[in-house]
Amino acid sequence: MMEDREQHLESGSIHMIGQHIFHSFEPDPAIPGERSTFRFTFQDVPSADPGFPQEEADQIKAALSRLTYCRLTDPVRNRAMFRMLAEARTEIENQSVGSYSKVLSLFAQLIIELVRGIQTEHQTPPAAYTMPRKDKYDQWSRLIDAFFANCQKELTLEMLAETLNLSTKQTHRLLKKHFNTSFKHKLMHTRVEVAKDLLRTSKLSIERIAGEVGYSSTQYFCHLFQQKTGMTPSEYRYMELGEHTASIGN
Repeated sequence: MMEDREQHLESGSIHMIGQHIFHSFEPDPAIPGERSTFRFTFQDVPSADPGFPQEEADQIKAALSRLTYCRLTDPVRNRAMFRMLAEARTEIENQSVGSYSKVLSLFAQLIIELVRGIQTEHQTPPAAYTMPRKDKYDQWSRLIDAFFANCQKELTLEMLAETLNLSTKQTHRLLKKHFNTSFKHKLMHTRVEVAKDLLRTSKLSIERIAGEVGYSSTQYFCHLFQQKTGMTPSEYRYMELGEHTASIGN
C-alpha cells in the first residue's frame, strides 16, 4: 500500500519510493516470497577528489530528488543489481583486504543502475552528458599504474619521480594525497596482486613466483604475502583452486 493505492510486488521487481511517501507492506500468505529493503540518503558535501566529475553527481542527485515512485521490471538489469547487493553483503560479512573499497564501488554501480533504470523504463529523458576531459590527475594515474606494472624490476621513488617529471618530494606528496599510499606500499600491493594472479592461473612454484614479482628471497616474499592477505602463498593457491573446483562440480 502506497498513499491511496495498492501496488502488487512481482517476483524479481524493484520498487523505488521517494522521500515523504507513506507506504506499508502486506505479505500475501498465498504467495510466499522474500523481500529485501535498501534505504539510502544523500547530502551535499564538498568533494576532495579532483578526478570525480561533479556533473555526474548533479545528474544523479536530480534524478533521485524528483523521485516519488517507480517500478523497475527489466529482469537483466534487476538480476545484476541483486548480484551487486549480494556481493556487497558478502564483503561486509566476510571482511578482507579491499572490502571497504569494493563495497563503495558496488554501491556506486548500484545507484548508477537505478538511475539508468528510471530513465529507461519510465522514459525520463537523460540530461545532456559529455564525458569529463582527462585532467592532470588522470594522466598521473595512468603513468603510475604503467610504472608499477613493471614490478618485477628494481623500482625506486626516484625512477617514478623522473617518469612523472616531478621531484621526489612532490611524488611522495602526490601518492599520499591522491592515492592514499606510499611508494613502498604501492609497490608491495602491486607485487602481491600480481602474485595472487599467478597463483590462481599458473602452476609456477612459489619460488618462481617470488622471482617473477621482484623478490630474490622466497622467505621474504612469503612473509609479505601473508602480512598483506592473512594467508601464505600456498594457502591462497589451495583456497582459490579449491573454490574453482567446487564451482565446476556444481
